Amino acid sequence: MKSLWKHHRHQNIVHSVQVLNPEAKRLIVFFPGWLSTGATWRYVLPELSKDFRIEYFESREKPSALPSKIRCQTFQAHGDDAVSFLNSLGGAPYYVVAASVGASVYLSIVDRLEKQPDGQILISPGARSPAAKVNGPLAVLFECLRRSPSWLLYCLRPVFLAIIKRLATEKDKYQATAAIQSFAAANLARVSASARQLLTFELDLNAISKIVVPTLIIAASQDSAHNIQDAKRIDGCLPNSSLCFFEIF
Repeated sequence: MKSLWKHHRHQNIVHSVQVLNPEAKRLIVFFPGWLSTGATWRYVLPELSKDFRIEYFESREKPSALPSKIRCQTFQAHGDDAVSFLNSLGGAPYYVVAASVGASVYLSIVDRLEKQPDGQILISPGARSPAAKVNGPLAVLFECLRRSPSWLLYCLRPVFLAIIKRLATEKDKYQATAAIQSFAAANLARVSASARQLLTFELDLNAISKIVVPTLIIAASQDSAHNIQDAKRIDGCLPNSSLCFFEIF
């Protein structure tokens, strides 16, 4: 699979964008979830790129973003980045695939786009922060991420990885492996900032009810990291959407 990297600058942030199948005429812009990497989607991206050019946009909490210190990780800032990138396409037709928190951020900015996509796929979108759903050891992990100084997080990284691995069931094995890989590569100072600032959102469901872009929402009934009721609520608000359930991803 042929690929290359390009960069998108918005304000003082430089985002890395992986371009797969760059010679294809039809375009999909892919917004991944919080902390996830291209490895998370290693089975999905090659399939999509058989027929489309994929531009995989790495958001500001990812380790590839520059400069090294990015303190602002708010939901609004992430949305502004997405608007800047999509509006830079120059009016060319495109589709959007967005996952998890990336899907929530994307939904919040559709009405600000100069040209909306011809269609969109939302994978496990959340009406509010995924941190609001978790409990037990995962809740402790989130609180550690929010409250601990970055130097301590680097010391605790092996503990966090062990927790994720221990909590994974056989059905969650793929997601857990992807989460371990993402967390192992993460810039923990950014992770901490984004846990405090980004993972506190609540989507304005009244606002998204005005989005008429054809939409497919995909969710899994046994997804431990996302609330399936959120997918149903978002589907109920969007006037031109379909909802597809799987047991697991």
